[in-house]
Amino acid sequence: MDSLLKSDIFFFITSVCVVVVSSLLAYALVYIVGILRDVKRLSTRIDKESERIIEGINTIQGSVTDRLMRTSLFRGLFGVKKKTVHKKKDKSV
Repeated sequence: MDSLLKSDIFFFITSVCVVVVSSLLAYALVYIVGILRDVKRLSTRIDKESERIIEGINTIQGSVTDRLMRTSLFRGLFGVKKKTVHKKKDKSV
């Protein structure tokens, strides 16, 4: 009878430990799923914003190219030449 009582106590303690560990694991999984959802939402937002940045850079690049072409056309029409800068020689020895 003594061994039957010991085995009942062992199974009771084991069952309580399994329930506690399972509850902690379930809580951790819920917490991890929440973190993963936030990471997914953040990565989607970063992807959209990076596309907007690339579109903005392309727009700026097109604008700069247009202005450079207009400037070069203006210089070509009116014969505006680029000024050359002459460096003064340093005479101190």
